[in-house]
Amino acid sequence: MMSVAELERLLKEPEGENLEFKKAQSKFGTDELTKYCVALANEGGGRIVFGVTDRRPRQVSGTTAFAQPEEVRKTVLDRLKIPVHFDVVEHPDGRRFLGTYVPAKLDELGTDDWLALSQIASEQTLSNSLEQRVDNLLSRGLIERIGGGRYILPRIYYRFHNREASYNRLREREQRKEQVEGILKGFRLDGRLIGDLHEEMPTLERKTLRRLLLELQEEGRVHSEGENRWTRYFPGPTCQEGA
Repeated sequence: MMSVAELERLLKEPEGENLEFKKAQSKFGTDELTKYCVALANEGGGRIVFGVTDRRPRQVSGTTAFAQPEEVRKTVLDRLKIPVHFDVVEHPDGRRFLGTYVPAKLDELGTDDWLALSQIASEQTLSNSLEQRVDNLLSRGLIERIGGGRYILPRIYYRFHNREASYNRLREREQRKEQVEGILKGFRLDGRLIGDLHEEMPTLERKTLRRLLLELQEEGRVHSEGENRWTRYFPGPTCQEGA
């Protein structure tokens, strides 16, 4: 999933076989897009970011191209049988840009790639032997990182199986965990009680907050000290875990 934070990271990356930037301020032809999708799929998948200048230092110029991205997605799928995905994002300065994901030709995947995809689709933690396949799958647009060393399949998979609500729930849950982390980072020395966190996030039920904190601890993103109602939560792993 493309976001402003992901865009900022990509702006520092060099263009290559798996990443293209296009200013496309007012329009971009569907025929031309189709050619780029074929090239990216043949090179293992990748991304095209519209609304960004291609020369360094790159700037977000904004784009009005592909006003109906879903229609363009269907056209590319009909022509190429490649399920591309568009993310339409509003930059903080008000300009619109698009992130386009083009998956790899799946017949190029190895056995370990398929095993890793299977574990991720089952929402399992990747085994150590398959962690090395993550960069390959990310670059091909076949998985997305959601924090805490966890990955999910891209939105297009959930949409194809009429499960987009599940994708949105996973993303929303990660956003809440990041919010908890952000609060705790402001209290590194003293930590926060669950009551303190609930005051900061009043719309969240306490039982949901407890589950989020447990998940964050299991992922090594948060640690606690004390017991029961006096348990304090701190950002990051414990000293022993971080050593």
